[in-house]
Amino acid sequence: MDGVIVDTEKFYFDELLVMSEELGLGITVDECKHQVGMSHQDFQRNLQMWMRRGGRGELSGDEAEAIYNEWASHRPRPYAQLLNPGVAETVEALHGMGVRVALASSSPLANIDMVL
Repeated sequence: MDGVIVDTEKFYFDELLVMSEELGLGITVDECKHQVGMSHQDFQRNLQMWMRRGGRGELSGDEAEAIYNEWASHRPRPYAQLLNPGVAETVEALHGMGVRVALASSSPLANIDMVL
């Protein structure tokens, strides 16, 4: 989904740096760069490490992600603006030809729902 339907990498990169600053997590630019193409599970592991480094103790992946999601919930994600050119037209054309379309993604279902 990310990179195919929407181009979110720059947005998420910038978002991580802002979150790091606001929550005192010390996420480096290099660490942000390594997020590109990472699975959701690996992202959770990194969140755990960053939260621990930021003084929040040992958290499960879900607990660390809950902190991230709470922080992000106050910052809307402009998925419509991040839509890759031609995606909507392509999906419409495929539907018009009777082609069934599916989406496979490691992103959380809530993110998938927002994008679609």
